[in-house]
Amino acid sequence: MVLITHSSHPLPKIEEKTDKFALNFQAMGSVDTLPVSVFLTYGEAKQGTIFAQTPNKVKAATIMAEIAPIARILMFSAGYRAADNGAATNSTDNAQLLAVKYFYKENVQCQFDYVFNQNSQKRNEIYFILRAVF
Repeated sequence: MVLITHSSHPLPKIEEKTDKFALNFQAMGSVDTLPVSVFLTYGEAKQGTIFAQTPNKVKAATIMAEIAPIARILMFSAGYRAADNGAATNSTDNAQLLAVKYFYKENVQCQFDYVFNQNSQKRNEIYFILRAVF
């Protein structure tokens, strides 16, 4: 259940059944001296809920692998998402991801992602992320 309230106005409480779940598996280690990580995720939400306001169930499975040829400095990622966005037609939302992460300092990271969308209704996406944590 999700309880939605707004603290500054005395609105009635709204309860919304979510009918969703997600499973996540992560493995991190090394092959010889090369750091390797593998991530597997699956999730779904039933139609007509706050997470799937669509005519059909929304679901996705993702697999991603990361290798770090220069530990704590340079990382490459590749992943695949098999998804259904719940639309009545053209609901396939599959994609591949390629990413490069460069760790400039301990808490400063630059990341470049390229997403190949397989749904003809969506364009491929490019992301550049600069993250600093202090």
